[in-house]
Parts: sequence; C-alpha cells; structure tokens
Amino acid sequence: MYFMKRAKLAEQSELERRILNAATGLFARFGYRGTKTRQIACEAQVNEVTIYRRYGSKHGLYCAVIESGLESIEVSEEILARLRSASTRVDAIGHGWKFIWEALEPKRELLRLIQFGALEMSPAMVPVLRSKVLEFTDLLAGHLQPHIGGDDLPFSSLRDMVLLVAAIVAFESSMERLLGEPITLLSCLQHPSESSMISA
Repeated sequence: MYFMKRAKLAEQSELERRILNAATGLFARFGYRGTKTRQIACEAQVNEVTIYRRYGSKHGLYCAVIESGLESIEVSEEILARLRSASTRVDAIGHGWKFIWEALEPKRELLRLIQFGALEMSPAMVPVLRSKVLEFTDLLAGHLQPHIGGDDLPFSSLRDMVLLVAAIVAFESSMERLLGEPITLLSCLQHPSESSMISA
C-alpha cells in the first residue's frame, strides 16, 4: 500500500529515476553540501545541464529526492488490518508502533537526507523541507487516528508519535555505522509492554 501519490511515481521517466537514484545515494553519503551536481550527473550518466533543466537548482533536486522518497513509502495491509482489529487500546498502540516502524525502517537513507537537509540547507529552503515532512507525518497520523487517537495518549499528538519513531530509526542507523554492529532500539517499539502505555 502506497501512502503518497503512487500515480506520480509511475509517471517518472527512466531518466528521472536514474537522476533521483543517483542523487539519493550521493546526498545520503556525503550530505547536501558535500555533493556536487556534476557527481550526480556522472553517476546518473546524464549531462549536468539536464539536471538544471529539470530541477532548476541543487535545492530543487534535493527537494525532488525527498518528495520521491516520501512517495515511495509503503506499509502492508496486514499491519493495517491488525491495527483495525485490535481488541484493546494497548494492542492498538502497539500495532501503531509497528505500523510506523515498518513504513520508516526501510527508508533510513531518506531519514538521513531529511537530517542533512535540516542542518545544511539555507534557511529559505527549510520551510519547503518542513512542509513535505509534515505532510507525510500527518498522513501517517491520519491512518492511526481512528484506532488510537484520543486525549489520553502518552504523547502530545499522533504526529509526535510518528516523529519519535522516525528519530529512533535515524539514530539507530547512525549508531550502527559508528559502532560497526547492529543494535535493536526498535525492539521495544515492536513489542511494547503494557506498563509503558496508557490504556483506555
């Protein structure tokens, strides 16, 4: 199940996919400032002029990469079905954790791009990045609202719940690279204990 504009993804040309794939990998590895458009052009096997013609600037390309990454996020119908059929509030929140985790964990590269963008892009571009991220988090929160929404959540909002999981996924990825071994911070989110939740 795709959350965002699946039709738009299908309309991407092979050229666009090559450019966006190359840009995603290089931006995620070297950051926004550390990546040059000529590197992206070389990796994608296109003329650098083509990038500027299609995206206008490196800022424009970076935002296109973020948008494309958000549009490609998916989650299984099985998780949604479990969320809908949860018999208790605690179970629903537990499946909510799983729902967010499954959507974001495969997109660690994308989360790094968002981090780099927040730290490295010019102040004028931050609102553009913010609007794309909040559109996505609000969409995820909207899927959760009918099942675990309410005034007694252990979070100030469902958006905060989504952002918390995103932060943990991004942190886990960074720590694994630093330590050189896998860590399991997300296990507590996949199997939350009743004592850590506020039940109805």
